Amino acid sequence: MNGGVVDWTPDLSVGVPNLDADHKKLVELLNRVFVAAYAGVEEEVLAGVLAELAAYTKDHFTREEAHLAQRFYPDLPAHKAEHDRLVAELAQISRRAIDERQEGMSADVSEFLRRWLVDHILDRDRAYAEYLKSL
Repeated sequence: MNGGVVDWTPDLSVGVPNLDADHKKLVELLNRVFVAAYAGVEEEVLAGVLAELAAYTKDHFTREEAHLAQRFYPDLPAHKAEHDRLVAELAQISRRAIDERQEGMSADVSEFLRRWLVDHILDRDRAYAEYLKSL
């Protein structure tokens, strides 16, 4: 992360062009959420950005899971469970943003960004990238 904003770098690549394109779009959307949360924009604006992120995230996870299922990825059930957890957490953060403007909202968003990008893309998605390379 550069100044709190996530930069796309080659080490975020999983080596699957359409999934890398999805990840780039997710980085863009995550950055928009981060900026909106820290800029103190109107609740409606933040809620709109979060809704766009949630919709794209679900679409991406569906595409990623289908890709992995077609290649018989053995850890797909655990990977899907992680996706489900991330979607639930994003929904919770979105509800909080809509229900009330909280002091801790920016910290919640930045922690979500860190966990998603560092733990999920660089760790869990990296694991399937290694599996796919072995095929």
